[in-house]
Amino acid sequence: MTERVVLAHSGGLGTSVRIPWVAEETGAVVTGRRSDQSLYDFDPATRIAARRGGAS
Repeated sequence: MTERVVLAHSGGLGTSVRIPWVAEETGAVVTGRRSDQSLYDFDPATRIAARRGGAS
């Protein structure tokens, strides 16, 4: 039976690159689960702009 691994991450490039590396090194089936771990509490206007793609 193939081992399965779930890698929870914030979506950064470093972790995204490691997903295929872990799969290759271990032979496991690796699933990435991205989660927004934002530490910032934006005001409502900024949240709306961010959802619409207008904020960075």
